[in-house]
Amino acid sequence: MSSAMGLLALLIEFLFTPGSVDLAKEQYGIGVFAIAAGLVGLVVVSADFMLYRVRETSVLKLSYIFPNAFLLWIFWGLGAALGAFLGAITDIVQLSVQSSAVVGITWPLLLPRLVQAPESEQAEQEAGIEDQP
Repeated sequence: MSSAMGLLALLIEFLFTPGSVDLAKEQYGIGVFAIAAGLVGLVVVSADFMLYRVRETSVLKLSYIFPNAFLLWIFWGLGAALGAFLGAITDIVQLSVQSSAVVGITWPLLLPRLVQAPESEQAEQEAGIEDQP
């Protein structure tokens, strides 16, 4: 129970006091980063949904039709968390509040590149091996 409270306290400190926590040195730093990006993703989709309800236009070009709107909201947050996790473990993104916001907002563009990154690295290494005499 105390580790869950410690994780929550670390998440709150990370989100609301930028720069005060170095997640790279924390035991659950990557997890906190992924959760923060997921929360940012949920906030972004919620704001876009509100804009859609008020102005009937979506900045993210999403369609909020029931019951898919609920699934869209959940999967946007999960996708942002997954993208942040993959970005953090591959050391592509820095563990900062700003990076979690960027990943939370842009994960549909970022996630395919993160998945392709190991494949392209492997292809480059194979090409380098073939080029050597």
